[in-house]
Amino acid sequence: MATSGQKFCDICISQHITTPANVWCPECEENFCEKCKIHHEIAKATKKHETIGIENVLKLPKFVQEIKTNCLEHDERFVIFCGDHEVPCCVECLHTTHNNCRMLTPVKKIVQNIKDSSAFLDIEVSLADLLSNIKRIIEDRTANLQELVKQKAQCEEEIKTARETINSYIDSLERDLTNKLHQVFVAKDRRIKQVLTDLEARKITVDEMQKNVNSIKTIASNFQTFIAIRELAQWAHKEETDLQHLFENESFNWTEVSVVLMKLQAVKNSFTDIGRIEIKESSVNTQLKVRKTRQAQLMDTVCMSLNIDMINLKEKVKVNLQKKDENVEILDCAILKNGYLLFSDRPNKCLLMLDANGKSRKNIDLPFKPTRFTVIDEQNIAITSDDKVHVLKLNEGEVTKTFHQGTNVGSIALYCDNKLIVEHLGKGYAMIDLAGNTEQVISITLTEKYFHALVCIRDELYYVDRQNNKVCCRDIQGSNLWEFQDKGMSSPHGITSDGSNILFVCGLRSKNVFAVSLDGKSFKEILKPLDELAQAVAINYSINRRELVIVTATGFVFLYEVTHNI
Repeated sequence: MATSGQKFCDICISQHITTPANVWCPECEENFCEKCKIHHEIAKATKKHETIGIENVLKLPKFVQEIKTNCLEHDERFVIFCGDHEVPCCVECLHTTHNNCRMLTPVKKIVQNIKDSSAFLDIEVSLADLLSNIKRIIEDRTANLQELVKQKAQCEEEIKTARETINSYIDSLERDLTNKLHQVFVAKDRRIKQVLTDLEARKITVDEMQKNVNSIKTIASNFQTFIAIRELAQWAHKEETDLQHLFENESFNWTEVSVVLMKLQAVKNSFTDIGRIEIKESSVNTQLKVRKTRQAQLMDTVCMSLNIDMINLKEKVKVNLQKKDENVEILDCAILKNGYLLFSDRPNKCLLMLDANGKSRKNIDLPFKPTRFTVIDEQNIAITSDDKVHVLKLNEGEVTKTFHQGTNVGSIALYCDNKLIVEHLGKGYAMIDLAGNTEQVISITLTEKYFHALVCIRDELYYVDRQNNKVCCRDIQGSNLWEFQDKGMSSPHGITSDGSNILFVCGLRSKNVFAVSLDGKSFKEILKPLDELAQAVAINYSINRRELVIVTATGFVFLYEVTHNI
């Protein structure tokens, strides 16, 4: 990724003289020859600038070399980084494009100690984990390939032995079965080799990226490093996502081949073959090493965000949870990591679970009437009821912890992976840890009549105000940041997010779904009013599956695929 070739002194070139450059100044963004370097080192404005040898500059990746410290539009130095738009900006940019932005940080502050930052460390760990994952999978695929060769030989011997026990009539059947075995083996052999080829290519790329990270850490300026790690993080996240997709698509499943022989004694005059080829694929033997915190950080900062104007919904599942002669009152919903759908049914004191296709209903009985819940991890969820918060182990249906809140509770959300934000009806919200200790009270005047569903993104709370037909945003201390209203949104009751820049809100009375930006400035009605959506009480978005589920109090469930047309 590094460029090669000679560079010439920019000062000399401006005088129509071609002189090879010896050093490069990141501050001036200019190359200097030995003579001009001396003037640069003694000039009052530049004598404190640190220069880098040209031979080292050429070791940097090309995209790092091309990072500029001056605004291309205004030719002024970048002084501020805009977190709202994820771009650096100069003073002129602040007065034009970014005059209404809130997340503004001085460049000097944001690049300080960047090479020792957790973000840079995370890139290094990410690449190391990615390389380790690929190496382990290569070893696993190679072992599977070797085992397949042995199993193929064993199967051929079994086929030959079986053939010797019967008459010549089945010679052709033996050849047919052997051909089937060969075809299966060739197909599986080709598939595994294709995976190995892909993994070897990824391994080479990750090796190269690690070298780039090392050169950036050693040579690049702080500003270059800051800009570069975002691109590296996005690249690494893409590689991890691709690897995860291969993992989830069963590309790494262990393949076994064996032969299942027929009992020939009773079918001597009627059989058409002497056995069949059986393929057994078990789950992956190796696990991908990805830190949960890094997954959250990558998802939060460098994932591709949805664009409100481009969002469309494609219906996948439509089902009614209410059975004949049964009354349900559904108050919350979620899409689990495996695609299963989960719902809380208050009067029947249970959780209802459907598979990813909306079928195979399962009831998880509870010793209390559930209200709202939030998914903590793959094994645990937190559920509110009356004045308590319960932690439930989902697979076993076992309540492992119960926290008394001393007041009626409603909605609940996960915060920073290890804390819960619990609604205290009429009083606001409380932040508690997973041991039940209250860490902070967020006082907000809310009506006790309705629940106020919420989501937490970074250090901001987004909740619905059904009584006033609003979506509200507050900081973690409870200070009001913005409010959103639209005449088409009536009685908003459920809220969820894409984890990045979009909120999804369902209207209980307006029978529709809105997408609202995190700054409250843009929105779109992504699902027009439907009579079946009357009393839509909860909504949940799956970041991994890009699916949106909506449920009504009466049990109507709608599952959509969220598409992003470009």
